[in-house]
Amino acid sequence: MMPTATGIFPLIAVALTAVVMAIFGALAGRAREING
Repeated sequence: MMPTATGIFPLIAVALTAVVMAIFGALAGRAREING
């Protein structure tokens, strides 16, 4: 394993989780607007 790989993969995991949470947050916001 290269040192750069060990440093990049955690960043990718954090970025992916942040993107997924942002998408779910946007979907929840739209659902509230439509239902409310």
